[in-house]
Amino acid sequence: MAGASADQTDRTGMTPIEVIIRSQKILEKSYYVSKTDKDLCSKVSILLEHGANPNIKESDQDSFLILAAERLLPLVVSKLLEYGANVNHTGQCKRTALHKVLLAGKYNLKVLANCLLCAKTKYSSTVRHEALQIIDALLASQASVDIVDKEGNTPLLIAIQRESVDAVERLLKSAPNLSYQGKNKCNAYDMSLLCKSAPLKILNALLEHKNIGEKVGLFFMKFWEFIQKEKCRDKQLIEKIMLKIVCEKNLNVNIANRLKDSPLIYFTKLRSIDVVKLFIKMKADVNHVGEKGMTALHHAVMDTKTAIPLLDCLLKEHPLLDLKDQDQETPLTKVFKHLNKGYFYERDEFTEVCYILRRLLDAGAFSSQDDLNKALVTVAKKGDFVTMKSLVSHGANKHVLDNHSNTVLHLCWCEDLDGAVDFIRYYKEQGGKLDSLNEKGYSPLMSLLKKDVHNEDKLKTRDREIDKITLCFLEFNSMVCVIPNKKGNSALHFASKHGYIKTMETLLTHGCDPFSRNDVGNTPLHAALTSRWYTVY
Repeated sequence: MAGASADQTDRTGMTPIEVIIRSQKILEKSYYVSKTDKDLCSKVSILLEHGANPNIKESDQDSFLILAAERLLPLVVSKLLEYGANVNHTGQCKRTALHKVLLAGKYNLKVLANCLLCAKTKYSSTVRHEALQIIDALLASQASVDIVDKEGNTPLLIAIQRESVDAVERLLKSAPNLSYQGKNKCNAYDMSLLCKSAPLKILNALLEHKNIGEKVGLFFMKFWEFIQKEKCRDKQLIEKIMLKIVCEKNLNVNIANRLKDSPLIYFTKLRSIDVVKLFIKMKADVNHVGEKGMTALHHAVMDTKTAIPLLDCLLKEHPLLDLKDQDQETPLTKVFKHLNKGYFYERDEFTEVCYILRRLLDAGAFSSQDDLNKALVTVAKKGDFVTMKSLVSHGANKHVLDNHSNTVLHLCWCEDLDGAVDFIRYYKEQGGKLDSLNEKGYSPLMSLLKKDVHNEDKLKTRDREIDKITLCFLEFNSMVCVIPNKKGNSALHFASKHGYIKTMETLLTHGCDPFSRNDVGNTPLHAALTSRWYTVY
């Protein structure tokens, strides 16, 4: 190159560096990535070492840096920056190298679903990586993120339009002006809602960087319209974004028309407890009637796994408990309906339904006598003494019978007997009968004693529990232990048959006849000797 200028132009007005860079085609619609970046960089380096000026282009002309960025040549870009290329030079359309790399290649900065079907998919990630490499290099050289091009776009707005979460996150580190509005009057937050593939991820990245500020009320309305229209499924991200939008401002969250779901109802349906709490703090209308005539309380009781914290939150606001939906059901009616289905996949589900039921009753929810009675029979079969007491205290008929003339005291003897003694005392205080007989002639005590256990360890524990319950029965009615059933079996017959030794002692102490015979002539001793628990005697 002796005697030749490194900046000498040819007949078309291009310098050697420009010729070298332009030899690489701009990638418009191809996934192909040039593998010649290294070769081009070597040639450009030689020219720069021999005095080529990287800033020879005038304003409104694309500089070498812009041309290299546009062609996704990260090594060339780095070399030009090393030799002092003006990172903020504005070329055609007032665009900098940062604008150009964000616009480079129609598909370069976002991953399309149909890439998976493309034979050259492997190049897509390479292009994206090279574009991000260039962005990093430009930002490291203090590239301005707030220069506006001829179309009114900053690099950040372009990155959002191209739906590149990675590019947005990189640009945010340089503190761009998020409030700047482009020609369409959209700022960065507004622009994110126009994205098709990753609007929530981009919006979340923006909010992680900076809250919206004074115009949060207006954006809250836009975001509310967006999540309704788009039917967003990423619950966690929606919840995260909403918490960031409203965390610092006292907004009006009562923006829905009647029979349209309000934000409170929407996030209750999403089971977003933190957002619901925040909306209630902002005076959300807990009585707003949304779609299908349902309030937030109707929706809160639908999913037992999350109903309890939602319910506790809503009930603190003293909502109207007896509003009916289009099916003429109140929240309590829905709970009764769930309870009376008769089966539960897990014990926890039943426990949660009963808790919800008690909370609504304690809060003053109205229920019909029939619903209360059905619920009392259902919970008695599950042995939930706490809920049984609650139902009786709220008006359930303590004398209600099932189809076999069983009272609730006939039905309630399940595996767990915790709370039984307290309930018997309460039941008696309320006028309940302890000696009622069902259609087979069983008293409540006999119904308890005829329940068997299957191993010796459980037998001893069960015996101690039953003995306490037996003593409670005897405290109120000493005759309850001697009443035989229709086959002549007494309580002592059943205790002997099932190996309840401690209970047998209590029954004998209170006057049970060890020589009483049933219809086939067997005494309690016969029952003990033929018991599978004979060895424990």
